[in-house]
Amino acid sequence: MSVEQKIIDNSKDAIAALAPRAAKAVLAPDTGITVLIPGARAVIRDCAMVTVKYLPIMLFANMTIESLKGKFTKQEITDLYFRGIDGKQNVAKQLLMLMYIDAQYYNMSKPNPGANQNTDIYNDYDNYVESKTPVDITASIVRTICEAFDAK
Repeated sequence: MSVEQKIIDNSKDAIAALAPRAAKAVLAPDTGITVLIPGARAVIRDCAMVTVKYLPIMLFANMTIESLKGKFTKQEITDLYFRGIDGKQNVAKQLLMLMYIDAQYYNMSKPNPGANQNTDIYNDYDNYVESKTPVDITASIVRTICEAFDAK
């Protein structure tokens, strides 16, 4: 199952129920109605297409990380990442970036009981050694999101 579908399935927002109806309207925009103006069919189809694409983003924006903890697998997050960076799925990229930004903020705001209580706030500067090891951005983004959402 995709991250987008799990967001829809776990949303408590009533509009989440629109997802299967919008998917049906993309394929058959005149279901249950009589279309008097031919252009109306295209309007209905295109509105439904926008709903199918952007509903998960809207629902995610109204959810908390806590409400989605444990709902995703690491593989689903990785799949979202690769769909988001392929350049063809802008909506997946937007959702990925929203999740990443929220995850970064969430992970930073968690209390760190093992944090150094040293009063010398400049201590780390003296001990800094520049690393020549390249950062794997893919692993970093996936790890950050997985950590926040407890994806296994």
